[in-house]
Amino acid sequence: MRHITILSLILTLLVSCNSDSKTDADTKAPGKLIKKTPQGKEYSKLPSDTLQYLYANVDEIDLIAYSAPLSMNFAKANSVRYILQLMNSKPVVLDNSCKANGHLVLTGQGDVLAEADLYFHNGCNAVAFVKNNKITYVNELSQVGIDFFKRFIPEKQKTYTEEDIEKLKKEYQSQGQPTDKTDKVPAPKTPEKQATK
Repeated sequence: MRHITILSLILTLLVSCNSDSKTDADTKAPGKLIKKTPQGKEYSKLPSDTLQYLYANVDEIDLIAYSAPLSMNFAKANSVRYILQLMNSKPVVLDNSCKANGHLVLTGQGDVLAEADLYFHNGCNAVAFVKNNKITYVNELSQVGIDFFKRFIPEKQKTYTEEDIEKLKKEYQSQGQPTDKTDKVPAPKTPEKQATK
């Protein structure tokens, strides 16, 4: 009887110690929300083995802008590697005021391997990997990455006036570039009215 009491006491201690360490491990596990602050949320970073897998297997990246009707495709190996290297391997707090500016779809042999939202305007610098519309990991976007994506995706959608378009054409022509020839295409002829008798 005494052995059973001692054994049950030891088991109780082991279970309670195990459950405490499991709680700590769960809060730091990859893909989990680590910390919530009034300023934002800190998620764990993308595991390095997953990043290496993406680096080895992604052969195409689609960039979709949220602030403009723009999408771009990067299918050359050098372009794909360059974009993947724009992420730092450290986590970052995703500030509550940050809004996603664009979306990346990373594919390999036609299969979607990962998707991520980009945050790079107004002091934000994050690549948030998403699955089923939920953030799973967040890595810091490097300053080079911020500058790179800002060249393609404006903070706000710009509406171009005729004056803006003419100004852009003149700048383009001054650089010795050929211009659009659509202004020299004759207008379609309208059928002449036939005299009725």
